[in-house]
Amino acid sequence: MQGDYTSYEQGTGDNINQAKGVSSNPCLLQPVIKLNNMKKTQGDRILDLLRKRGEIGVKVFEFMTPRPNGLGVSQYGARVLELRRKGFNIINSRGLFVLKEE
Repeated sequence: MQGDYTSYEQGTGDNINQAKGVSSNPCLLQPVIKLNNMKKTQGDRILDLLRKRGEIGVKVFEFMTPRPNGLGVSQYGARVLELRRKGFNIINSRGLFVLKEE
């Protein structure tokens, strides 16, 4: 199936069944996620743009402008906060966001 990000392989299903309290089934098919095909999160897209721009920075409207010209992230403040909590030093000065990497 084209565009399908999940394939399946035969496994015991222990992780799924243990959580449900069901015994293992050796014929159960388990999903295997191909990480290289997954979509980037909004935070990942913001971080990529901040890294690409460097000291030039990114203006607020670039986060909010719909794709393909912008990132299409209306809740950019929440995504920036998530990145800061992960340890990224993102500075905001008058609507201009800059990633300070050491």
